[in-house]
Amino acid sequence: MKLIVLLLVTVCTLSATAQNNLNIVPAPVEVRMWKGEKPFVINKNTKIVLGPIGEDLEKFSDFLNAYLQKNAGFELQVIHKFTPPAKNFINISLAPPVFKHKTEYSLNINSTDIFLNGLKNDEVFHGLQTLIQLIQVVKKGSTDTYLLPSCHIADYPRFSYRGIHLDVARH
Repeated sequence: MKLIVLLLVTVCTLSATAQNNLNIVPAPVEVRMWKGEKPFVINKNTKIVLGPIGEDLEKFSDFLNAYLQKNAGFELQVIHKFTPPAKNFINISLAPPVFKHKTEYSLNINSTDIFLNGLKNDEVFHGLQTLIQLIQVVKKGSTDTYLLPSCHIADYPRFSYRGIHLDVARH
């Protein structure tokens, strides 16, 4: 009987971890992978579209471009109004309040575009950190390809406060 229960728990654990193989810290609240969808490819022709809602979003495009310059050797062109190209763009904007939680962000990635939305700049920054963690480098000969898996991520803090527990008796 114990063996059957152990096998059942093991199978449930393995099936739960097989559904989401993204290594993101902290783990998002909701992750949906788009099965069969090609990944988004970041290249020199990819554009960053800021808006239509939100001021002071340039710091996010600067942050992403600094990361890409350091790791990929190129920067992306930034467009400051919402006139996105037909494909191959990353849209960063503040969203109208349609989220369930006031500190939520959403990240939607498919093969042609990426949409990162949050209610405030803090949430957009957290979404940008998730976006950077998702970048996969695939080496093909002497060139590198930068891929992002097609998925939907919605995340928010599970607690209304952030902090750590420090056991002063042991330190």
